[in-house]
Amino acid sequence: MWFYCKLTLSASLMLLACTVVNADSWRADISRADWVLNVREHSVQQIEPLTRLLDTFIEAQGNKIVIRYPGGDEGERWITQLIAYLVSLGIPSSFIEQEPGSGRQGMIRLVVEQNESKP
Repeated sequence: MWFYCKLTLSASLMLLACTVVNADSWRADISRADWVLNVREHSVQQIEPLTRLLDTFIEAQGNKIVIRYPGGDEGERWITQLIAYLVSLGIPSSFIEQEPGSGRQGMIRLVVEQNESKP
């Protein structure tokens, strides 16, 4: 009986460790086309990566959101809109970092990672 309890506890701890690792390295992309379509229809909440971002951020307390965005004026406007949306949902701006250069034109990369300097 004790063996099965220890086995169950070990399995639970391994699953928890996997969850923590996944939360620290969560990433998703949003295309410009998806963003524009949903902003026009006032349904930004329907963008699936944003829903997952919010869930992951809330579950993994002490983490930060890093948003990598395309450069230029269009990228600047897009990141400003996205951050305003996240702040309106209650995410403090101090937990959001911006990094120009998503690596792909017309794409924003969302990352949830460990916050080493917790505010």
